[in-house]
Amino acid sequence: MLLGVGSGDDASLRRAGAALARASRGLERVVSAVTADAGPTGVHAFVEGYLLAAYRQQRRGRPADAAARASDAPAEQLVLLTPDGRPDPEPAIEAARRGARATWLVRDLANAPADVKGPQWLADRARQLGEEHGLDVEVRGPRELAADGFGALLAVGAGSARPPRLVTVSYDPREHGVLPAGTPARHVVLVGKGITYDTGGLSIKPREAMVPMKTDMAGAAVALAVVLGAAQARLDRRVTAVLPLAENHVGAASYRPGDVLRTFSGRTVEVANTDAEGRLVLADALASP
Repeated sequence: MLLGVGSGDDASLRRAGAALARASRGLERVVSAVTADAGPTGVHAFVEGYLLAAYRQQRRGRPADAAARASDAPAEQLVLLTPDGRPDPEPAIEAARRGARATWLVRDLANAPADVKGPQWLADRARQLGEEHGLDVEVRGPRELAADGFGALLAVGAGSARPPRLVTVSYDPREHGVLPAGTPARHVVLVGKGITYDTGGLSIKPREAMVPMKTDMAGAAVALAVVLGAAQARLDRRVTAVLPLAENHVGAASYRPGDVLRTFSGRTVEVANTDAEGRLVLADALASP
């Protein structure tokens, strides 16, 4: 294959990697010398572009025939040729892998249909992935949320048959041997909106605007992917992801415009539009311990 690399800068190499992934689907092995003269950042950009373009959305339903599936699959191997005397590309390749895996996870979670992806399902996925990486995972269900005073999150999820969850996933480098016990570590906290489906509630959305609302939990997916990536990279920072998960639906128990909610922080909020559910669940999550 003749592959154009433009000026050869990192952005051009990233685009070239993506173009190669698309052009080489169905092959067993791709061998490339494109990065032979590139530095670590160029190798990272090329491999990350290749891996992101190789992503295939998960499908549900009757599979296509085997030949069609194979022709659409990315190449099984990507081999980079590195001349003697050049820096070892493996650290850059591994960093690109981590970034691509995190993006694949977010895409998989966001693309999952809402009939499967309720708050409990997403909480279970977060628990499974967190525990696989040795992270601390806490999941609060409706009973704990009510006892602790998470009034906004509970109100948003009240109209759905699938009640809300609040998930906290934490990585501490001192517990993973990256830093000695007792060493101070900067703490980074990410809070991601996790509305697994958003009808708008009683302030219901127009039909066209409702179609992509299975992705209204992408913020929570990104926060989860970041804390998992921090563990994989063995960062020297503490990282915590807080995921408020709810389905903003229409039902007999739906919260209403004009309701006054008490958030976890003790502040009260008057609801003017139930399609403003994101700021409500984030208010509770941002104030959570």
